[in-house]
Amino acid sequence: MTIEDYDFKLEPVSDDSALWDLSFKKIVNKGKVNEREDFSSPLYGLPLNGAIRRIINHRIIAKHKEEAISMKTYFKEYHILWDEILALCKEKKPSPDKN
Repeated sequence: MTIEDYDFKLEPVSDDSALWDLSFKKIVNKGKVNEREDFSSPLYGLPLNGAIRRIINHRIIAKHKEEAISMKTYFKEYHILWDEILALCKEKKPSPDKN
């Protein structure tokens, strides 16, 4: 099983492990004819909550690549992204059929 989104890929270390390998999408051969996106430089053996924290940090860094931000801004964005990820994990109950 693999968990994948637009900017990362999570793969379990093994079938019976609670640890995950995390890779981020990067551009390879930027500006060349054979430019492509690929998942590279995996982080090995992360617990799921640690992987999620790194994904959030990666997204904040990508958003503010060339600028300095305050700690307040960082944590505000961190919590917004954390809540968005949790919302994806919550199962919506189907609404009762009203006939």
